[in-house]
Amino acid sequence: MPFSCLPFFACNRQVDMLDRRQCNLQSIPHDIDRNARTLEEMYLDCNHIKDLDKPLFRCRKLKILSLSENEVIRLPSDIAHLTCLEELNLKGNGKYHD
Repeated sequence: MPFSCLPFFACNRQVDMLDRRQCNLQSIPHDIDRNARTLEEMYLDCNHIKDLDKPLFRCRKLKILSLSENEVIRLPSDIAHLTCLEELNLKGNGKYHD
C-alpha cells in the first residue's frame, strides 16, 4: 500500500492537506472527521468515488478539492457549506448537477 493511502490520523498533529490519489477509494474517507476543522486541501483524484458524503462538508476551511478521474455524477447542494472553497476539480467525471 502506498504511503499516501495510510490513515492520516495516525500522526498526532493537525493536518491541513490530505492526499489520497490512486488509493482505490470507493467513497470519501470517513477518517477526515478527525481533522475536518483544519483541512484546507484534499486530493482524491483517480479513485472510484461516486458520492460526496456528509463528512466532506464538515471541512469548513477547505480551499482545494480535487476529485478528477472519479465517478461523481452529482454535486449535492451541501457543497454550498464549503464557503472557503476556491478550487474544485471534477475533470474526467460524469455530468454534474444539483
